[in-house]
Amino acid sequence: MGTSASYKGPNWPGSSDAVNSAASEGNVSGATVGPAVAAFARDFGARLGGSGGGSGGGGSAGSGAGAARSGRSGGGGGGGGGSRGRAARSGARLATFLGTAQQRGLQEALKQFNLEEYRGRPLEEICDALVEALTEPDGLLDDTALREAMDRTLEELCRDAQTADDLEAILTAKDMNVPVVVATYYCHALAVNFEVKEFARIRERMSDSQQARAFLEQARDYIRGFVEYRLSKEVDLTKYDLNSADAVERAGHLNQEVIDALGCYD
Repeated sequence: MGTSASYKGPNWPGSSDAVNSAASEGNVSGATVGPAVAAFARDFGARLGGSGGGSGGGGSAGSGAGAARSGRSGGGGGGGGGSRGRAARSGARLATFLGTAQQRGLQEALKQFNLEEYRGRPLEEICDALVEALTEPDGLLDDTALREAMDRTLEELCRDAQTADDLEAILTAKDMNVPVVVATYYCHALAVNFEVKEFARIRERMSDSQQARAFLEQARDYIRGFVEYRLSKEVDLTKYDLNSADAVERAGHLNQEVIDALGCYD
């Protein structure tokens, strides 16, 4: 997904000041970029609904896998409205796909989203179809970010796969951890939102585009480091049963908890 200097991101005092300060220093490193990303996560999380989404429980009946599958038009169960609701529904759909594949194989997982005809197609076509099926095509900027985040998540999942059979072997492996993959998806979503919403501000303060893009790469590195070293320590993923009846609600809580944890600069 490209970034554009023509898009002016939101003016959130906390993250705007942090990004301005980091970009003005001219020293692109984790020590300067990390606090800016953390400040953005705090502001972004507050506008999604604030802290306190860590219970992993609750939710209304009927907002589980079926609701996740049916929410393409903006309805479909819990998780709230706006970008928070769309993120919750797409995360729940991803969990439904992964959980079904783990238990019953790739064909059945694709069938959940009316994609069974893709089982014999090239892996790239399968992943492209999944991006479409798991996210909501409403044409909004936040939806574009969710689609790019889903694409990055599936690309990572398929890194060692060449064929649909290879993908099935990955999905049915004993170490496949659905909450970890969904949490990683939400990390990617935060990264893409940061890139899109803050690139113009970064570019204005850096002398050349290479420096600005190096800033964004450091932001990605900060978030990758969170996934690798901090996610399992700071977010209790064992409490998130994302194949339960209230999967959309739980996915929304997980998204908020991941963002809150990313907002704590270490």
